[in-house]
Amino acid sequence: MLVVQVQYVCRLKRMAQNNVLRNSFALELGCWGRCQMSMVAPKPAHTLLALMVGVWKARRRCLRRFSQIVMQESKTNLITLVDGSFLLYQGYYAMPPLTNRLGEPTGALHNFLLQLERISTVTDPSHMAVLFDSATASSARKRSLPAYKQNRFCPDDLRIQFAKAKEALNELGYRWMCSETHEADDLIATCVRAQPEDRFVKIASKDKDLLQLVNKKVNLIAVDPDGEHWRITGETEVMRRWGVRPDQMGYLLALMGDAVDVIPGVPGIGQMKGAALLQRFENLEGILRAAQDCTILGVAGISEKLRLNILKCQQIDKTDKQDN
Repeated sequence: MLVVQVQYVCRLKRMAQNNVLRNSFALELGCWGRCQMSMVAPKPAHTLLALMVGVWKARRRCLRRFSQIVMQESKTNLITLVDGSFLLYQGYYAMPPLTNRLGEPTGALHNFLLQLERISTVTDPSHMAVLFDSATASSARKRSLPAYKQNRFCPDDLRIQFAKAKEALNELGYRWMCSETHEADDLIATCVRAQPEDRFVKIASKDKDLLQLVNKKVNLIAVDPDGEHWRITGETEVMRRWGVRPDQMGYLLALMGDAVDVIPGVPGIGQMKGAALLQRFENLEGILRAAQDCTILGVAGISEKLRLNILKCQQIDKTDKQDN
């Protein structure tokens, strides 16, 4: 087992050296605000060995690679953006409670680093970065909506592994950043919009909010905890799954709400009715105008009660803006 780990760490060191060359991270940073970026170079192999021993396990089955189209994109100009907070939470609940020789929790960290290496191998990017949430990143939204993410909490044994994950990224030469005022998906969206027109983007996350970024050059890749199954989400997949275009996803989520983040939405409006409204009226402004002049009643499944619910939510939104 130790021999396997030593061999794996040597391979990680070679990967880290390659990352230093390829992760020049030529991003337009002017619009990133007060984001923090780590720029620490990799350290010698013995440091990596100390970090990895007790964390890494023998590799499982060989990695399934993406289509030739994806690999062709990656060899030209591709940036991979990883939702680091998502990966750590996923690993925490997917992995057994692993610990190292000191009794420190390592399950989420183990899965995080394993998935990160797989994402890097599969997408083979010219640029790569990992984005994290911070403890205060949601403060502004909670002031507007006190219930926002009130069901979320970070266990103590996971919080420790966030710090270790960032330390590991430093050792491996990956770039990472977080913000005290903006969530990881905000940073990802900012980064996507800052990219040159000729650059492809792969986002490793399952956050529904990020679906509105999808276009011909931007895709989401979903990674399962076991790392065996991967799914690419492009424009066609968004339309097939949700019934709206990617640029309408923000409107759809506003209508139907999001129980995961404790966002209420319009009572009685779910995915199907929300999609039908957006297909007919294009955006929230069009839906509100239709609710005011009653043409919204021409959409299948939309009753007078739902029309009044939409108008009521509009009044609540105006009141909140005046209070703030």
